[in-house]
Amino acid sequence: MALAQTVQVRGTVTSSDDGLGIPGVMISVKGTTIGTMTDADGNYSLNVPVGSKTLVLSYVGMKRQEIDITGKTSVFAIMEPDTQMMDEIVVVGYGVQNRRDVIRCNCNCQG
Repeated sequence: MALAQTVQVRGTVTSSDDGLGIPGVMISVKGTTIGTMTDADGNYSLNVPVGSKTLVLSYVGMKRQEIDITGKTSVFAIMEPDTQMMDEIVVVGYGVQNRRDVIRCNCNCQG
C-alpha cells in the first residue's frame, strides 16, 4: 500500500486594514477537498500533496485569493476587504417575546 507524499505548508493570514491575524480563514488546496482554517491568531499549517500548486483562501467579507505554492513551505497572505461582498450581506431577525419573559424584577409590580 503506497502512501501519498505530502509537504507541510505553514503561514499566517493577516488583514490589510490593521495587520492583525484573521481567525477562521478557510485555506484549501485547489482542486481537492484538503483544507484547514486559521487559528485565533491567523496561523495555519496544512499538509499538501507533493506537486500541489495553489492554495485558495476565503473569508466572508474579504477578497478570495489564490496563491502559488510551488516549491514553498511558508506562505504568508494579506487579505483585503471585499466591499462589494459587504453590500450583499443582509441580517434579518424574527421573533416575539413577552416583556415579562425578558425583564425580571424583584418587586410586586407584575412586570
